[in-house]
Amino acid sequence: MTEKELTAKLRTLAGDISTISEEAKRNLIYYYESFEERDNIIRNMYVHDYAPVRTSAPTAFANNSNERLMVYERFVDGYSGYMVNTLSEYREHIRRKDEAGKLLTYIMSLPCVCTRVIYYCYVRNMPVREVCSSLFMSKSTFYRYRKLAIELLVSKYNEEAENNMV
Repeated sequence: MTEKELTAKLRTLAGDISTISEEAKRNLIYYYESFEERDNIIRNMYVHDYAPVRTSAPTAFANNSNERLMVYERFVDGYSGYMVNTLSEYREHIRRKDEAGKLLTYIMSLPCVCTRVIYYCYVRNMPVREVCSSLFMSKSTFYRYRKLAIELLVSKYNEEAENNMV
């Protein structure tokens, strides 16, 4: 892993750690182990988001039952794609959360000042001026510790990658 790749991960760390409200319904799937329950949740989400108008209302369709049938066919055909997309988004969300947890563990294992600099900067998203004020340091000291912390994190990632290859 390079410093650039690590910095990109750090920039998204705060969002990856917290549960984003739009993804909350997809996170519910995590708590259900049974495929049947999972499928029911996804089906209910799909119906809630994409269900056509009520077809029992006489004014719902202007012409005839063929139009009603076409609407239902499109609705049913769209479900399989929705299921695949929802599950892939869910897996990606969980993967990003796992990566963020691993990165946060690495951050917490850094020397104290480096941990605080990275935590304030990337987890709490504080501006450099506020981080410097909170830690009673100059900007040049801040940048020196941040550079050191990123170098240490890169070495931890690369060390783990080498250990996994062996």
